[in-house]
Amino acid sequence: MGNSPITIGVETDKASYGAGSTLRGKVYLSISSRQSTGVAAEVLQLRLVGKESAVVHHTSSSDGDTNNHYERASHTFFQVDYPLYTFINQRAPSGQYEYPFQFNLPHNLPSTMKAKDGQSTCEVEYELVATLVQPGGGGIFSSHPNSKKTIEVWATTTEPADSSVQHPADDIPVNGCCCCCPKGSMTLEACVSKTIVQHNDPIQVQYRCRNNSSMDVHAVKIQLEQVIEWTCNARSKKLTKILDRLEFDADRYPELDATAPRSSVCCIGGGPVRYSLLSSTPLPPEFHTGQLRVPEGACDTYRGSAISVKHVLSVVLVSSGCCSSNPESATSMQVVKAFSGSNNSIGFDDGKIIEPSTATATAVAPSAPSDLLDNTNTAAAAPVFAQPSSSTSNHQFEMEPVVAEAHVLPPDWNAQTAQVVEIPMAEAMVIEPSAPPAVFK
Repeated sequence: MGNSPITIGVETDKASYGAGSTLRGKVYLSISSRQSTGVAAEVLQLRLVGKESAVVHHTSSSDGDTNNHYERASHTFFQVDYPLYTFINQRAPSGQYEYPFQFNLPHNLPSTMKAKDGQSTCEVEYELVATLVQPGGGGIFSSHPNSKKTIEVWATTTEPADSSVQHPADDIPVNGCCCCCPKGSMTLEACVSKTIVQHNDPIQVQYRCRNNSSMDVHAVKIQLEQVIEWTCNARSKKLTKILDRLEFDADRYPELDATAPRSSVCCIGGGPVRYSLLSSTPLPPEFHTGQLRVPEGACDTYRGSAISVKHVLSVVLVSSGCCSSNPESATSMQVVKAFSGSNNSIGFDDGKIIEPSTATATAVAPSAPSDLLDNTNTAAAAPVFAQPSSSTSNHQFEMEPVVAEAHVLPPDWNAQTAQVVEIPMAEAMVIEPSAPPAVFK
């Protein structure tokens, strides 16, 4: 098979897996028949590594020239090393071999992700590496023969019985063109139907408000914001994206009409502030309702050593004037690809996580890597949320489809197949994340 005396490859049964599901695959090994006595080999080693990496690009000027600088950071948060097969007498005979394997991924793995801003990038990735470890590294000029395959992992979490949150009414001071020009206050209360959500999930938001100031409110804005930030050597990059948004004209809310008298004197000119605050009036009994949706293209929530992905849902009373304060109620959200054990989990087996005690071997379809081939609402008082609707959002986000690699084995492929090796997590080396994937209060 080709001119190389040793050809090695690794394949998996899927291209993407949910955290907590079973990963199955095969390592393919071909040793040319020209090597009549075989080749030196100690062990066939399998490694799965998860790591985050980040690059922050910045520039400086010197003598009229622009100099590029790149700050880099890398952190391995998960690693499994396991010997699939140990060769007798440190020799691997010529022939074709298949080594099936399977193991259960930990439940707390973060999702694969990638972001870019110019020449600054950040990434969370997983790589599966099969290595034929040879005495002395396989020769003075060569390293151990190996094959690498990138896989995608989706974060999962246990579906909560109730993750709704209600922010109590907050009387928020309102200032004008500077912080020492008080204009009164606005009262805002908001409720969110759930704070742990999957992609394409609807989120119902209910709110009520009152304007006890002399400032005009021109809009009520509800938005779901995604913030990706990565830091390397005190240099950082931030990407902010509005995933979904609603905006309503304040004219439809009589309770947002300015109620306090306007002051004719501002302290900017040095004069006294001639303004008397009105006492806050009660909130109206009715709640207003809006619905946002998490788009398919959203990243999953994550907090690592160098990279963080945050999601915040905000209800904002947008005041008139460029320097006016905008009262806001913000809620931290957790976005995941799937709930563990749910029927629509990505990369799960029949919609269920297979635990190590119940995992069974499943044959992988005959395939091999290319290098082995010869030719390559409205509510009162306490809000009550309606059930999620099945309607789709008008907001569409592009996302590359995940396609599993598949290569037909050559006609002369007649491999000896070893027994399935089930890799126990207890015996593997696992490097825990320096910080949990997400923290919410």
